[in-house]
Amino acid sequence: MPQPQTNPASKCMNVLRSACLAMAILCTQGCAGSAPVPGGTTAVNQPYFNSGNDLKTRVDKLSPGMSEEEALNTLGVKKAQMTLLDRIGIRKALFGGENSPLPGTPEEQMEIYTIIQESIGYKLDYKDTYRKHGLSSPIRLQTDEKGVSYSVTMVFHDGALLEKPVLSGGPINDTDSTTIFDFLNPGTAIGLVD
Repeated sequence: MPQPQTNPASKCMNVLRSACLAMAILCTQGCAGSAPVPGGTTAVNQPYFNSGNDLKTRVDKLSPGMSEEEALNTLGVKKAQMTLLDRIGIRKALFGGENSPLPGTPEEQMEIYTIIQESIGYKLDYKDTYRKHGLSSPIRLQTDEKGVSYSVTMVFHDGALLEKPVLSGGPINDTDSTTIFDFLNPGTAIGLVD
């Protein structure tokens, strides 16, 4: 027996009704100042370091001229855990930008360009954060994220560390807030139907 066809507009209305019902239940169950709910964690290369301070301590032990193998052993990581930088990434690591002018005379600039072409660069990301969700008002959802996020960039030339690695990042203490109406726009509902 053939099944009756439902049109997309009726599917969309069903999704909107379900979303409104879910939000109404949330609003009646909780109010402003209600207990936060765990929101998950994000970990990148976290098992290899005890903490962000452990990573920083190991990076401080790296010095120019150190062999690639010695540098990786000091960090306690393998090449497979790192992102290989392209030439633009190496230039950014050494000079702070892909469009920044190279220092020196044209001859020195050509020599620097050759060094960049012959160098190998790596980036190691480390992130250890946790999130919690809660209602900051009957219609506003709030997410708090805390932890640390670091990125280490290293450049090697002829198998030796060219300069002290660049360590960027630091503590994360972010708050993001959205209303339930952000989830009820027609674009979101149609996306849920598909």
